[in-house]
Amino acid sequence: GWTLRPRPHFSPREPLFLLGRVYAPGNGEELARFRRDFCSRLWFTYRTGFPALPGTPRTTDCGWGCTLRSAQMLLGQGLVLHLLGRAGPGAPGPGTPGAAGTAGPGTPGAAGQGTPGAPGSPGTAGQGTPGAPGSPGQGTPGAPGQRRGLVLLVPARLGGESLNPVYVECVKELLQLRSCLGIIGGKPRHSLFFLGFQGDSLLYLDPHLCQPSVDTARENFPLQSFHCCFPRKMSFGKMDPSCTFGFYARGTELEQLWGDL
Repeated sequence: GWTLRPRPHFSPREPLFLLGRVYAPGNGEELARFRRDFCSRLWFTYRTGFPALPGTPRTTDCGWGCTLRSAQMLLGQGLVLHLLGRAGPGAPGPGTPGAAGTAGPGTPGAAGQGTPGAPGSPGTAGQGTPGAPGSPGQGTPGAPGQRRGLVLLVPARLGGESLNPVYVECVKELLQLRSCLGIIGGKPRHSLFFLGFQGDSLLYLDPHLCQPSVDTARENFPLQSFHCCFPRKMSFGKMDPSCTFGFYARGTELEQLWGDL
């Protein structure tokens, strides 16, 4: 399916949770802060018109690249935390930017797709991801003096054919962690990137919009198509049980992450 951009409706009585942050939508200023926060998140969608993928004539990932795009959004959030800190874009964090175990968003194949054109699964999105470490000793080595970060990908199956309701509260708790990068999930053969919730509804970014390719090698290339200011909502009951959770830690935060999990 292809995405549209309807304006969402938020209940003023229930808090909004977005990757470790909480907002009170009944307060106009708080709601505006939430919208700015959401709009700052990286959004990767289908693209068309990029150079042909190696060994294929494909110049678009429309129809098969949604899992890769969801993985790129999660890994992109990891890079934001690593390079800019918890405050996010526009507010540099402490320390020197170093090496993080993440994959870049330049091409659809960067997030671990075996064969271009073959749809992936949210539960296997982390398999084969270049530089996605399974332990602090893995990943791309940084230069001397650089602080290293860890992106931890945790594939999960939260039920049989559908999501087991017993896991809903657990998913909510994980999305409230400051270390959480989001969830690669969605519906069968329809990947989405979950990054928050309100009440019984997940908040997500949808990669199912085909946009022209952007030459990111150009100086001052346009950024508008890499951000979406319209959150989408989906009930927890519609979430596919196959998914991948992402977490980020650096330095002493790793011990805190193990304790949280």
